[in-house]
Amino acid sequence: MLEMYTATVIDIQDETSNTKRFFLSVPAAVAQEFKPGQFLTLDLPISDRKAKRLRSYSIANAPNKDGIIEMVIVLLEGGLGTTYLFSEIKVGSSIDFKGPNGHFNLPETMPPNLYLVCTGTGIAPFRSMIHDLKNKQQLDNHITLIMGTRHEGDLL
Repeated sequence: MLEMYTATVIDIQDETSNTKRFFLSVPAAVAQEFKPGQFLTLDLPISDRKAKRLRSYSIANAPNKDGIIEMVIVLLEGGLGTTYLFSEIKVGSSIDFKGPNGHFNLPETMPPNLYLVCTGTGIAPFRSMIHDLKNKQQLDNHITLIMGTRHEGDLL
């Protein structure tokens, strides 16, 4: 079982009409050692049953020494987790989480051409990957990002 941590919300930014960026202050080791493409699992007080309280969201920034994790989250109509995040979470709020988890990562040996395809907030893990490659000065490869949305106003 993975260790639970507590994050503090340090900023919330409106990105589109139904998407927000949440910035969390987390233990430094979590922010430094995750692999771009991984996610955090938040434990939100939306049910009495633990399994129904857990919601996973991709990390949208590169690993850093600042202890900051960024998540890009879309409000899902009728979604208990996102409704709670959008209506109850404010700057200064605490959120319990576990992770980072996941194996949706860049390959050890980068191909000469990298194609990244997503829609909506599916861009979050790709943002993490691209920022990490830039920070490490490893943008030697040709990267093509294809992102789809239903409406121009939903572009992130």
